[in-house]
Amino acid sequence: MFSPIIIELTALGNGAAPNGVTYERIGRSSGGFENWYRQSAIAVFMYDSRGYDFPIFSFNGEIGDTSIFVHSPGDTFRSILEFKGNANILGRDLRTWGYSVDFSTGQIDEETSYILVDSLGIWQWTNFLAGVPVTLQGAEINGVQFGMLTSV
Repeated sequence: MFSPIIIELTALGNGAAPNGVTYERIGRSSGGFENWYRQSAIAVFMYDSRGYDFPIFSFNGEIGDTSIFVHSPGDTFRSILEFKGNANILGRDLRTWGYSVDFSTGQIDEETSYILVDSLGIWQWTNFLAGVPVTLQGAEINGVQFGMLTSV
């Protein structure tokens, strides 16, 4: 029997990175994990620990389109748009996008797939090494509850 894993991620506030751009900090309120993201009308960008700002998800692409960012020789980020469409998510018809992401082609087994949902963000992700998908069951966004919330 599989026991569900509860993962709490929260918006930790926004802040300006050394490049002068404002990002939303996402992580665990208890610490130990934090990433910096910003969204434009057509993409989500990530600011990494090396000071790079690069698109990780592009919303206006066609299936098969690939975003590549070269950190250094042998260390390349790659995101492939695998599908896009609409789905009934938590009782609402919302746009969806599916991506295969390799955060560093110089490393093995950190490849991950993501399903993003309009208005909610990351709906599901699966790390290929672990093989078990993690699916959003509930969220509170701008005071509006979606799905089932669990206290942690």
